[in-house]
Amino acid sequence: MTSTAITRQITAHSARLAYAGFAVASLILAIEPVRWLVATWLDPSYQSVGFLYLAALSALAIWSVKSGQAVCVRSNTLVPALWMLFLAATLRLLGQVAAINVIGGVALAVDVYAIAILLRLRERPRPLSGFWLSVLFLFSLPFERIAQRVLGYPLQEVSANLACSIFKPFYPDLICSGVRLQVSGFDVLVDLPCSGTSGLMLAAATIVALNAAQCRTPYEGGLHLIAGLALAVIGNAVRVSLLAVGIVHGPDLGIDVLARPLHDVIGLATTLAFLAPMLCFKSKHQLPSASTPRLPAQPGAERSKPALIAISFLAILAAILITSAPRKALDVSRVIETAPLPTSLNGQIGRPLALTDRERGYFEAYGGTARK
Repeated sequence: MTSTAITRQITAHSARLAYAGFAVASLILAIEPVRWLVATWLDPSYQSVGFLYLAALSALAIWSVKSGQAVCVRSNTLVPALWMLFLAATLRLLGQVAAINVIGGVALAVDVYAIAILLRLRERPRPLSGFWLSVLFLFSLPFERIAQRVLGYPLQEVSANLACSIFKPFYPDLICSGVRLQVSGFDVLVDLPCSGTSGLMLAAATIVALNAAQCRTPYEGGLHLIAGLALAVIGNAVRVSLLAVGIVHGPDLGIDVLARPLHDVIGLATTLAFLAPMLCFKSKHQLPSASTPRLPAQPGAERSKPALIAISFLAILAAILITSAPRKALDVSRVIETAPLPTSLNGQIGRPLALTDRERGYFEAYGGTARK
């Protein structure tokens, strides 16, 4: 064996060792966020269907990988992947110190971006945008609950006002009062579930998946996302209008529009109908083809492999330190001194009950108090 062959073999072993070190560091950082994310899928209080979005993301990635090898080999994918690892570690540190699990979940989206870079998904015969794939992963987090708390009430007002505008030409006796509509003597309340946050999330995820499949730039994809959300808001107003018509005329036809699955079918149908125009837009960017020249390897890349081993071990050490950092939640309430409960209510004698382990654990972690 020549000295050149021996050198290449040592360099290959060094590269594999460095890559393994970076992979271990990423796994250490991801263990706790993954555990928390899976728990949100299983916990009924979250009502999360995030695993469906993760399944869609996985299907897209497999669809791209199965299309064949990358048709355009770039000089180096390790450097951008390392920057992604650094960003994920920073987010993981913030989430650990502030005890905010969602920040750690966002760090997983950065890991998805890094994996897309290493798999060269953008350079395959069926290319995918790593950026939009990472955005699609965000939908697997319990953001719908957050969106419902933040955007739900404004969306209630918008949906009710749009529904009033749709109804006025057909129902002269219509009375609109905030989120309450009175149609032919029937009360229709646009409550928080009818605000359209679920449809908004579905519409946004659909547009993001299209952006990923068509490798749209962040700017172009952002414009499509804004347009899709606007159509989803209008579609939700139409859905509220259809439900209101069903409440008024449904009993005469023997139809209960508030019962499942008809209620869900109406919502899904209106959302998809208003998103249909977005399917007509195609990306104008030229995708890589088999005739695209292969870029030469970066000079000096082989010589830098031994240094990568040291950096990878430092990454593992940093990951251990980050995951061991003390947690201090920012939203902990002070302990509240509660007034004594009444001895009786409506003739019923009150008996104190002990808090469950889960309730007690919550108040120990986030402050406050409760009696029952």
